[in-house]
Amino acid sequence: MAGILCLGAYGFVDSGFGKWISAPFVTSSQQKPPQDGSNRKKHQPRPFDPLRLGKAMAELSAMLYLGAYVVRKRNK
Repeated sequence: MAGILCLGAYGFVDSGFGKWISAPFVTSSQQKPPQDGSNRKKHQPRPFDPLRLGKAMAELSAMLYLGAYVVRKRNK
């Protein structure tokens, strides 16, 4: 379980999720968003990547483990 937790933490750090979740709270004076959205990049779908799937599964298992740990400690 400790290994799964470590892999989940590594996947969380490596995935860029922290940067994405903190984006609404970070301001940048260098970039101004376009007013009409004309400079927006189109969504490019990614091909299937087993490494991404493994990272997502590690992240999910770490969150589930942490949730079970918190519930167990709270019920004692």
